[in-house]
Amino acid sequence: MNNHWPESDEMSVCCPNCESIVAVQITVVREFDDPLRPADCQCCHAEFHLFSDGATELLSAPPRWATARGHELRKQFQNLVFDPNG
Repeated sequence: MNNHWPESDEMSVCCPNCESIVAVQITVVREFDDPLRPADCQCCHAEFHLFSDGATELLSAPPRWATARGHELRKQFQNLVFDPNG
């Protein structure tokens, strides 16, 4: 399968949630000829798939509106990593 990733080391795409420009590193996905690359937006914290043709597919996004407590909880859990061996 050939996915025709661009030759550059990164692609700039619009976030499918907030439309901010996101620079995504594609060197590894191009080397392995993978069909897509998971990416995230630093502006709105949405997660999406990036395809070689520049198309995106939104996977998850935080709610557009949240209370102050909701924002506080999101920050607390933002870097939480589930470790089943821990």
